[in-house]
Amino acid sequence: MKQFTQKNRLTSNFILVAAASCLSMFSGCSRLSEVSFPKYELTLVNTPSKVSSNTTLNVSVQGTAVYAYRYKIGPAAATSCSDRNGYSNSTTSTSSPISDDLSAYPDQKMVLCVLAVDSQGVQALYQDAKVVDWYIDRVPSSVTSNEYEQAFSESDTGTQTITVKNTIAKPYPVNISYKLTGNSTYMIDHNLPTSGVVTIPANSLTGTITFQILHNSAVSKSSNFVLSLLASDASVVTIDNEYNSSFFIKDVDVVKPTVSQLATDGYTICAILSDGSLRCWGRNDYGQVGAGASKFPSTAVTVDPGVAYSKVSVGSYSTCGITTANVLKCWGKNTNGQLGLGNVADTLVPTIVDAGVQYASVVTHNSTTCAITIAGLLKCWGYNASGSIGDNTIVDKNLPVPIDSVTVYAEVAMHSGTTCARTTANVLKCWGANAKGQVGNNSTSNRTTPIAIDGAVLYSKIALGNTTTCGITTTNFLKCWGVNSAGQVGDGTTTKKLVPTTIDGTANYAQVKTNSGSTCGITSTSILKCWGANDNYQVGDNTNTNRTAPIVIDSGTLYSSMTIQSGAKCAITTSNDLKCWGYNTNGELADGTYTRRATPTLIDSGVSYNFVISNNSISCAITSSGDAKCWGVNNYGTTGDGSIGSTVNPTAIDADTYIQFSGGNGAECAITTSNVLKCWGIAGSGQQGDGTFVQKIAPHVVDP
Repeated sequence: MKQFTQKNRLTSNFILVAAASCLSMFSGCSRLSEVSFPKYELTLVNTPSKVSSNTTLNVSVQGTAVYAYRYKIGPAAATSCSDRNGYSNSTTSTSSPISDDLSAYPDQKMVLCVLAVDSQGVQALYQDAKVVDWYIDRVPSSVTSNEYEQAFSESDTGTQTITVKNTIAKPYPVNISYKLTGNSTYMIDHNLPTSGVVTIPANSLTGTITFQILHNSAVSKSSNFVLSLLASDASVVTIDNEYNSSFFIKDVDVVKPTVSQLATDGYTICAILSDGSLRCWGRNDYGQVGAGASKFPSTAVTVDPGVAYSKVSVGSYSTCGITTANVLKCWGKNTNGQLGLGNVADTLVPTIVDAGVQYASVVTHNSTTCAITIAGLLKCWGYNASGSIGDNTIVDKNLPVPIDSVTVYAEVAMHSGTTCARTTANVLKCWGANAKGQVGNNSTSNRTTPIAIDGAVLYSKIALGNTTTCGITTTNFLKCWGVNSAGQVGDGTTTKKLVPTTIDGTANYAQVKTNSGSTCGITSTSILKCWGANDNYQVGDNTNTNRTAPIVIDSGTLYSSMTIQSGAKCAITTSNDLKCWGYNTNGELADGTYTRRATPTLIDSGVSYNFVISNNSISCAITSSGDAKCWGVNNYGTTGDGSIGSTVNPTAIDADTYIQFSGGNGAECAITTSNVLKCWGIAGSGQQGDGTFVQKIAPHVVDP
């Protein structure tokens, strides 16, 4: 029997318990001496994490004075590390890792037990075995937050709960980390920290986060926060798309102004409140938000504090507004002088344009701006390569230039480099890009000054398409001109028309719209007619043959309004039925299918509609009772129904009632009948106004 002296014990840092003869620690000794090892001396490297789906084990054994080891692996329910049975019969050098195939084990809790052996062949006590346990779990699951949006009042001081749900109950606790963003303040607006962890207990589907709303009487403002789930501590448990919960805390100490006007290009959003204050948020890479240099303000910021606004126009990277004192101000991108400030430097805050002049309206389109003064004088500036400013040059202008200064104008419109304006005497004048004859002056040369169109004929309405123009005269005749390759002018030919051409004989029209090769109009007697491109059945005449002249659609049915996209159309009848037809690849027709329809198809039978609008394969409508419903392409939650993926039926976005929609490019906003602003959809530029850049799949309150 091996003898140990006090020196042996001190040198090896072992306490002798028993000994047995062993010539070599690597010779497969039948019995080893057992001692108590300090536990910190044995280290295992590359052990499984709390949860692992790996089918192999490759663990390195290290430690001071540890030269070899014995080990065993097995289900935790049937394996005790303090039991000598089941350990490897022979020792293994620490130069070789523990390698095992776990593929035969079912999903369960596992345990690895390792005994240290020193250079003299002395083994640690069984009760001192190094123990590692983990779960084998090969079944993936995902975690969601089931509160998409909640609104609270500061007076709601009871305990609030956010529920986090796993799709599969796990036999181990699942810890989910989260963070808070938004303009609310911890321990002032609520007692929920800005980051934390929520635990879904073992064998449970749900975990809860509790918090309280605090009454912040010191500050008169509403606040918001978004709780975002970040990650779990189990590799097989991932975070689902529905990982955000939005919360709005309404201030009760003051009466907040409501939203009266909304404008957006889909990236930057501006709202005018009932007290005249202007608030904007979203894309701001050129200062178009108007509140400084923050690239993407993701919460609404007050623009031009202390100044009241009556109108706002959001263009491509630049914004203009008119104050209640009729002062015109612009800000944002200014590469082509479109701000009208006498230079081409971008401006981060609202700056007065044309000081001393009072303005009634302003339109921004691409990089050209036009505005009408309260005296009816038209002025334009900015990009001018096609002569769209109308000052008899093709040179950009960085200051407002009076256009046709002896004429008093009532309205102005711009599209794709062409400008048309109607005088107070109902004379129609056009200028600018004219390659397809869309100006209407019997030429295809760009026009650099306004020219009266159609002689002595007076116009009450104008519709500008990409390269086709239509107008309704004061005697209700319809005339169109410009590109006509698909028959969209409607004169019975496919030859482009360089001058206004009477369409449909003596029929009287009340409305007309033209877009991407097709045109529709509603007559004074509420008959719907369409013509032009028909490859996707967008004319609605039960064929896919282009129509070169107006044809009655849905004979016997009377219509009050319409909206047209490039391939799909929707219209509301005088009895408030909604009907759609044409292209339907993304559910644009809301008939429950992806099938193109060759004739108007009744949508949402039994429901009355007052309003419908379409933009980029998304449509939204308001029913006669004020319900808001959306459908179509839905990659970013743009239909607002709480889902991702095309929506093929009109789906109510929430229980509120609405009066106005505005949106585009994947971001949508709407104003409720209580003048509360809500937004949803894409958020890459901060369009949701909730302090995050996270898309919203359902409407949430924005507190401008």
